[in-house]
Amino acid sequence: MLIMVLLIGSACLALALGSVWLGVGERELSQVWSGGDEARLVAESCVENALERLKIDSAYEGETLSLGQKSCIITIAKTGQPMSSALIAVFGTSGDYTKKINLSLEVVDESFKITSWQEN
Repeated sequence: MLIMVLLIGSACLALALGSVWLGVGERELSQVWSGGDEARLVAESCVENALERLKIDSAYEGETLSLGQKSCIITIAKTGQPMSSALIAVFGTSGDYTKKINLSLEVVDESFKITSWQEN
């Protein structure tokens, strides 16, 4: 009888420890997703900034923006005179997480047509 009680107690302890470790793992995973999402939001915001700046000034070639732990680097390669297409690369960073967005666009009737959008 005593052996049976010890076996059941050991099984319950193993289940309890397993659920604790599972909870810790889920918490760490949610922090990774959260950091990656913030980096993606930073990158998308910088893409919007780059598009607005290009609308105002076709000579705009990119910049580095930062606010606390969040930053982004925007680079633009243009073709044509006046500009007929462009490749925009944005690296958004939030803490230890980085998201890269590459997009291609064409100028059609003084407006932009995004022809390609890739996230890495």
